[in-house]
Amino acid sequence: MNDASGAFICPNLSRHAQARRQQRAVPTLAMSLLLDYGTRVQRGGAEVISMDKAGRRRLEQDWGGPRNLAALQPMLNTYLVLGPDGTIITTARRTKRLKRT
Repeated sequence: MNDASGAFICPNLSRHAQARRQQRAVPTLAMSLLLDYGTRVQRGGAEVISMDKAGRRRLEQDWGGPRNLAALQPMLNTYLVLGPDGTIITTARRTKRLKRT
């Protein structure tokens, strides 16, 4: 989510999410890209947003090809958990495949 100037506007972050974002070194750019291009999956009462292959393709098209995307690859292995009210509950780095059940 960006404003007219292109700067990232961080939606509501819980205290837990703020602490985890800092501890896990998740940049705000990664959060912005996940919110704009990530795939959303319902898990109980929360929504998990992660970057799948289709999202990476959309991002590659918008950012001008694979070379430009190469620098972003490490930060795309993250995910966000959103509460029912849209608040980001937590963020983490993905080390294993997220299961879609």
